[in-house]
Amino acid sequence: MIDTMDINFFSLFQVDVIVVCSSSGELRESVLEAAGPNIRRKYEERQASMTDIETFAIKCPNLSCKEILFVPWTPSQHLVIVEQTIRSFIAEAIKYVIGRNYRSVAFPAVGCGLMGLNIDFVAQTMINHIKTEKYPLDVTFAIHPQLNNVFHAFQSVINGNIESILYYSV
Repeated sequence: MIDTMDINFFSLFQVDVIVVCSSSGELRESVLEAAGPNIRRKYEERQASMTDIETFAIKCPNLSCKEILFVPWTPSQHLVIVEQTIRSFIAEAIKYVIGRNYRSVAFPAVGCGLMGLNIDFVAQTMINHIKTEKYPLDVTFAIHPQLNNVFHAFQSVINGNIESILYYSV
């Protein structure tokens, strides 16, 4: 488990948009802490005015990005459905990024922390979706240095060193 993710980690990503899974408390809180009190206040004001969980962005001059995009995501217990929800999570973020004529985006490795999903499955799903759709963007996967196992899973998929993962219900 990661105790802290400081501003130094988030400042590494020279991208237009950093995507945050707004349903992930630990990641969301780490990003808000790194972005500073003004961004946290804007986030809380926006959350208070919403009736449903929805996607929204906040301009963020404190980090090395133009905006932080908060996208909700909740996994299912069935991996086939998880794959669909991961693809939808990515597609929703990409639609936002392209719609604002941005050129780069950083994604978290959704579900690989406290949600406890199979890391190889998540890596394969996210990377294969990006490759299949051929989005006209520079895509970065933001993986904290303390999460070596997650990094290696994504690296293996990118390098083509992983076999297809069988779908099964948990």
